[in-house]
Amino acid sequence: MTGIQVKDVAVKYIEFLKKFDCGDDVLVPNFEIVENPGVNLAEIKACRNIAADFDTLIRIRHLITMCEKIPTIVDEGRLEKAHRWLGFVQGCLWVFGLKLIDEMKEDNR
Repeated sequence: MTGIQVKDVAVKYIEFLKKFDCGDDVLVPNFEIVENPGVNLAEIKACRNIAADFDTLIRIRHLITMCEKIPTIVDEGRLEKAHRWLGFVQGCLWVFGLKLIDEMKEDNR
């Protein structure tokens, strides 16, 4: 993959992963819903189905942070490191059951 392709996939994954981050204002460590006017409870329940516990939410946020740093790593000319980071992110997406291997192959093209 070229640097541009790596950056494009990283940006795509940021948007994808943000769908599973319900935000601090509506979550507590045991993942109970906190009363908050204007909160879409259907969205929160969907998030709870993916991020079954607080640790998973923290891991998803870590992946978002990694994806946010990948473009800078590419711009610094450290393409091999960017490849490793993207590979780590993709491996986690597969382990969490969020993406299939074939989907990520397509993302990489």
